[in-house]
Amino acid sequence: MGQEILNLGSSPNDGNGDTIRVGGGKINDNFTELYGLVVGTNIIPVDSTLSAISQYLSGGVYTIPKDVALSFTDKVYNFGTNSINLSHTDGCYFLRSTCFPLITYTGTGAFITNSAQGTLLNIEKIFLSTPNGNGFTLTGNSGVGNSLITKLFILLDQENPSTIDDFAFLTNEFPIVIASNDGIVATNVDIINISNPQFNDNLDVSGTFLTVAGTGTLLKISMVDSRPESSEAFLDIQAGYAGSVSIAIGVHVIGGGDFFKSGSRDQNDNEIIVIAIKNTPSSSAIAGIHIAPGDEAATTIVDTEETIIAGAYTEDIANRFTTTAAGRITYTGIADLGVSLMMKCLATPAAGNDRDYDFYIRHTKFIGTVETLIPITFDTINVDSGTPQKAVLIGSILLSTSDFLDPIVIGQGNDINVTCTGLAFTVTQ
Repeated sequence: MGQEILNLGSSPNDGNGDTIRVGGGKINDNFTELYGLVVGTNIIPVDSTLSAISQYLSGGVYTIPKDVALSFTDKVYNFGTNSINLSHTDGCYFLRSTCFPLITYTGTGAFITNSAQGTLLNIEKIFLSTPNGNGFTLTGNSGVGNSLITKLFILLDQENPSTIDDFAFLTNEFPIVIASNDGIVATNVDIINISNPQFNDNLDVSGTFLTVAGTGTLLKISMVDSRPESSEAFLDIQAGYAGSVSIAIGVHVIGGGDFFKSGSRDQNDNEIIVIAIKNTPSSSAIAGIHIAPGDEAATTIVDTEETIIAGAYTEDIANRFTTTAAGRITYTGIADLGVSLMMKCLATPAAGNDRDYDFYIRHTKFIGTVETLIPITFDTINVDSGTPQKAVLIGSILLSTSDFLDPIVIGQGNDINVTCTGLAFTVTQ
């Protein structure tokens, strides 16, 4: 269809232009064509009844036509044991929403599969729970013409790993794996580009956020948030993978599992470049500071006043920070520095029950000769006698010369020991 032009008449109010109804129809037709060009030729709004796609269901499988966008309009969906299959050669498929719906699939296999070549699948702003199965099992033809592109796709409560084999591209922006046994296995994927991945609060059964195997050209990961449990790991680059690897900027929280899975290729491999992943051995630091493993110090609160949490800090670059045993961290660089930070503290009271403790990181900024106190991140926990509780502080700040940071705890009473088990700063500009 060509562009439909509104007839405005030859002069204002001459009565020769399109009526309001005719003009509105032209506007709708133009926008329908534009939406078709952008997101596929057929947009199907899908509510929680799933009635809009019921005609595609047969034998427990929704076989979706090619070049279709499923637009999820409700908050909660229950697919039961019914899965989705992408069956058309050179088909484009879109699963999208604007309201982050929770989709639950209770089958034991994969929720999304494909059975044809040339599949392009785009998933955006969706929570997917698969307590008995996995999110997707996608296979290609030696990588030719197959791509998975996701943005804010959250795999929740996943029993088995999602797999992608023989694809040209895997591009994930803000992929999140949470409360799951395992993450994603990519085999023979030519180019893998992942930004802002998050892996946390999982089930501690030896799972891995991403396993990379087989052939491939490039693996690129940036802005990492890695919080594996003790038996887990963030990344498993298997021995046979021959692609170039670049991993830059992020935080790996110490005290849990490994960043690189034991026995896999890691940062000691000359072909793998790791830059500024805090608390990862041999990571090349651009600028930053962290508490070295084993160097944590305990702080005992003796009253309800503010107490700076002590820590034995290690600087990644000289002449950027100075630290004290009492816990103060001062920025001594010349240029302003944007940093993101994460700090994890454990509180173990020696006496007393049911007390609240406030944790925050205070930024003292010097503007001329004036001190400005800014609490930049805050957490409150309730602690019983002898029961450790964890506080996690996350924030972003801009540091200028002579600014300093104090990790602070305020308690109700005394006799609480606080140990900061991890602190990491990462340059953001």
